[in-house]
Amino acid sequence: MYFKANNENIPSIDNDTRWSSCFKMLESLSNCKVTISQLANIGNVIFEKMNDKEFDDLKDLVRVLRDPAKLTLELQSETLTPGEFVKLWKLLINRLEKLTSPLATELSSSLRLREDQLFNSMLKAATKLDPRYTLAITDDDDEEVKKYLLSRVSKLKDIDSTPLNEVADEIVVDEPPTLAANTDGEESDKEFEEIIKERYRQRPPIRKSSTIKELEKEICRGLEDLVEKRDSLKNMFKSGIPYPKIIEDHYPECLKEIALQLFALPTTQVSVERVFSVVRLLKTDLRNRLQPEALDSLIFLRVNRLLNTEQDTEGQPGAATQEQGEVFELHEQIF
Repeated sequence: MYFKANNENIPSIDNDTRWSSCFKMLESLSNCKVTISQLANIGNVIFEKMNDKEFDDLKDLVRVLRDPAKLTLELQSETLTPGEFVKLWKLLINRLEKLTSPLATELSSSLRLREDQLFNSMLKAATKLDPRYTLAITDDDDEEVKKYLLSRVSKLKDIDSTPLNEVADEIVVDEPPTLAANTDGEESDKEFEEIIKERYRQRPPIRKSSTIKELEKEICRGLEDLVEKRDSLKNMFKSGIPYPKIIEDHYPECLKEIALQLFALPTTQVSVERVFSVVRLLKTDLRNRLQPEALDSLIFLRVNRLLNTEQDTEGQPGAATQEQGEVFELHEQIF
C-alpha cells in the first residue's frame, strides 16, 4: 500500500538468476527511499536503521556496480569473440577508475591483477587478429603475440622449426608405411595394406616451402596487411558478415587457419552454463526414466535450435545446409 501510494515498486529481495542479481536488489531498494523512510518513522523494524547516510552509501554502491552489472549481461552472448571480451574488460576498468570510490578502486585493482592470468598469449593473439580491437594489444605485447603465432602456424603448416638457416623449396609427399608381418610370420592382410596405401595417396602433399625465418617474415607482413585493411575489415564485421567468410576472403593466407581457430575460442563459460539449464528443462520429474542416450540427443537439438536456416554460408538469404535443416526440423517436432 505504501509503495503504491508513492508510485514506487516493491524492492526485489530475490532473483531467479545470479547474473547481476545483487545489483538488481540494491538498485530496487535505493529507488524506494520515500516509502522506506515512512515505514521507518512508523516503527517498522526492518527499515528503522535506513537513515540518510545509509541511503547515500547504498546509492554509491549502486553507482559503482552499475557498469559491472551492465557488462556482465553483455558477456552472456554466446557469440562473444576474444576481442570483444578484451574490449569489455578494458572498458570496465576504465570506467571504474573514473569513479571516486574506494570500492571502485578496489575492483579496478582486482581486475588488473586478474589480467596476468586471463590475458595469455592465446587471448592476445586472438585480439591482435581482430581488426576491431587490434589496438588493445600494446607494443610490449607484440613480440609475445608474434612468437605465439609463429609457433602455432608452423605446427599447422607442418614446418620444422629446427633448421633456421636451411631453405627448403620442395614438396614432400608422405610415403605409405611398410606393414610388418604379424607374430605368426605371415604377411599382413593385403586388402588392409592396400586401404592404408590408398589413404596415403589421397593425402595432400606437405609443402616445405619456408624456413621458420621466412614464415616469421610472412606473419609480420600479414599482420601489417591487417592493419592497413583495418577500416574496411571493421566495416565488414559491423555489417554482420560471418567472420569465417571475412577471414577466408580477406585475411592473409598464412593467418587464415589460425584466425579461424582463435576466433572460435569460448571466452566465457556461458554456453556451458546454458547446457546445464537445458538439462534441468528436459530431465523433469515426469521424465525421470529418460535414458542417457536420448537425453544427449535432446540436449544437442535444444542447444543447436538457433541455427539460422534462413541464411546460406555467405550470410545471405538462401537454403541452409541439409544438416542444419534436419536439426531445426527435429527440434520443431519435439519441442
